[in-house]
Amino acid sequence: MKHPIIFLSLILFIRLVYSQQEVNITEHFEGSWLPSGWSAATFSESSTQNHTASGSKSAAYPFLGVLSSGNITSVPFSVLNGESFDTISFWLRRSSLLSLSGTLSVKLIGTATDVTLESISLSSLLNNTWTKYSYSYNVSADDDISLVLEVSALISTGNLYLDDVRIHKSITLPVSMNYFTCSVNRNIVNLSWQTGWEINNSGFFIERQMAGLESWESAGHVTGSGNSSFPVNYTAVNTADKPGKYKYRLKQTDYNGNFEYYELNEIVVIKPPELTSLEQNYPNPSNPSAVICFTLQNAGYVKLEIFSITGQSLSVLIDEYKEGGYHSINFDGSNMASGIYFYRLSAEDFSETKRLTLIK
Repeated sequence: MKHPIIFLSLILFIRLVYSQQEVNITEHFEGSWLPSGWSAATFSESSTQNHTASGSKSAAYPFLGVLSSGNITSVPFSVLNGESFDTISFWLRRSSLLSLSGTLSVKLIGTATDVTLESISLSSLLNNTWTKYSYSYNVSADDDISLVLEVSALISTGNLYLDDVRIHKSITLPVSMNYFTCSVNRNIVNLSWQTGWEINNSGFFIERQMAGLESWESAGHVTGSGNSSFPVNYTAVNTADKPGKYKYRLKQTDYNGNFEYYELNEIVVIKPPELTSLEQNYPNPSNPSAVICFTLQNAGYVKLEIFSITGQSLSVLIDEYKEGGYHSINFDGSNMASGIYFYRLSAEDFSETKRLTLIK
């Protein structure tokens, strides 16, 4: 193999993606017999006993007074080597007038899995009392497995009842967030964050909320790295036009539509501009569009105009009342020839002109 490291990394990424799948099987045997995906031998439906609150049914194994055996097998579920199950449980109850012998083996069975979690002596069960059995399990092989409850060498009369089978594995969060921080330059908010690892990460929606408002607004998007077992650094720049206090958060989403929020711990403060100013367009030279930014110390009437090199007015970009704060506008020079132009901002007793170079 020419690239063993790349190959091993690919295996790791595939494993991380599929470890996101949640296993959540809960069976109360209240529906049609058999439950979808389940199989059984000798076990059948019972309407005489149940453990489920507000339920009326369970699964039953009849004790026929002769040597017998049987099993009930859950719907299969996918597992990966290294995963852990936090819940594998069920409830048992026996109803028998005679002592019973035999065992109930609790197994996990698959193509590469044959594990016995416990062999329960049926003679140890209390008569007419529900008893809960719980197990944890650390997966040792990639497989599709089922929970199998297997009765063997049973001699008795009466019934064995089974109810409330639960098999559960929680989803691991798709991203480990190492830090999320920011810096502010006037009205420019520079966001940066680092992930420790990523699973199935589609990306991050950036959202912000201005103080006094209930709603969050979109402030950008950054594409995620999909799957990574190493730290990944991200940056984003957001412009806040209005002075005030802001909260920022990341809405991390995976390819399945699941999401998780990560909120910035600090409040971002955008201070009002100390004076009215006109900034140089960028990019400059422009081809053919540019952004023109300006600040207003106070609210008032504003006019932003484009002139030819001879002083002829060619276009009025803004001619209206504006609130104090930080402002920007897009200039489109696609209908203008290459050359030197000027733009002028007029606001109350302020007026300033700057040069704009257009190259096509």
